[in-house]
Amino acid sequence: MNQDDVARRLAVLGVALLLAGMVTGLLIALMPNPRLGLSAHLAGAMGGIMLIALAAIWPRVALGRRGQAWAFGLLAFGNVANWATVLVAASWGAGATSMPLAGKGMASAPWQENLIAAALLALSVAVLAGLALTLRGLLAQPDKAD
Repeated sequence: MNQDDVARRLAVLGVALLLAGMVTGLLIALMPNPRLGLSAHLAGAMGGIMLIALAAIWPRVALGRRGQAWAFGLLAFGNVANWATVLVAASWGAGATSMPLAGKGMASAPWQENLIAAALLALSVAVLAGLALTLRGLLAQPDKAD
């Protein structure tokens, strides 16, 4: 996967995630936890915008093929999983333990709360690692890519 391929995939995924976030916004009133529905809407919109912005700067990211693949995978997983996890939490009426502000007053089965908490931890690590790799590539000299 070369730089142009990664940039295009980031852009396509970003627009798709932005669209998913917009559709989620239409469904907020139908969710058992509308606050988390709003959070899912915003997670999709902001995650999509992040991926589109990264696509725009990707030609300046000096990473080798393996580094680009890792960065893309981590960023794609993290942003899509963020939207999906919060959407599932909103649909389950969950989030009281892992997202106390948006999940206030809501309760779901302990296994649901634990699954959401684990997903939030995994996606957070993925986005942070993907952004760290991207920053490394932005700071690197183009001829020193791994």
